[in-house]
Amino acid sequence: MSYNIELDSEVADKLVCEIIREHRSYLLDDLHEIRSGKPRHIFSTNVDEDIAEIMAHLDAFTKVMRYFGKL
Repeated sequence: MSYNIELDSEVADKLVCEIIREHRSYLLDDLHEIRSGKPRHIFSTNVDEDIAEIMAHLDAFTKVMRYFGKL
């Protein structure tokens, strides 16, 4: 079963920003856990690489949210 839903651009922007905000929060939690000595292996089994990749994603999410004025 599939559905087609039309959203105006403002609603779509809000939806995307909320999803990004949620995932940004998850990554911040993961980063805190890793820095507390609990490896998460989100992007890599190497802790330094994992932190670097999480930081890159957080920077990208932050940039998008600033663009939309949501941060």
